[in-house]
Amino acid sequence: MIVPDLKTGARPYFGLVVSYALPMKVPFLNQRIVLEASAVERLWIGNTDAEGDEDSSGGEEDHSTIVILEKPNPGVANDQGRIRVKIPPNASASLSIFYKSGQSTAKYLGWKQADKNGYLEWEWKIGVNTTPGTWPFVIQLEDGTSLEATFTVVKRNQVKEVK
Repeated sequence: MIVPDLKTGARPYFGLVVSYALPMKVPFLNQRIVLEASAVERLWIGNTDAEGDEDSSGGEEDHSTIVILEKPNPGVANDQGRIRVKIPPNASASLSIFYKSGQSTAKYLGWKQADKNGYLEWEWKIGVNTTPGTWPFVIQLEDGTSLEATFTVVKRNQVKEVK
């Protein structure tokens, strides 16, 4: 969830990510279906009478949002995973993934800097022994703004059965 800072007028955005795991499983695969949606909307919050001009970077902070452009759908154990996001231009963000065994220590996760257009991508290897299921990941910006979402991991043989 992204909530605007009403006192300073920074980050005039409200964002929400909602996930719903259907109470049924896919026949023959024994996997749950997870529906997920996210939205970010700019709010008009008016004059906050904060000591406005002290923060000259306020114009850039107004764009402190995280938009997920791509995530594994599904992620396959022993294969590459990729998460692509749009954040403020040249900002840094960290990706943390949490599996059943705990926080992932995969190479290429962690802090990275976005390009001049705000695009950022992490690509890592999903471990061969990763437990199938739906797992959360968190993207956090330097200013503390964060977004949590999920992705599903399946075994390679489950992908072949679907095709």
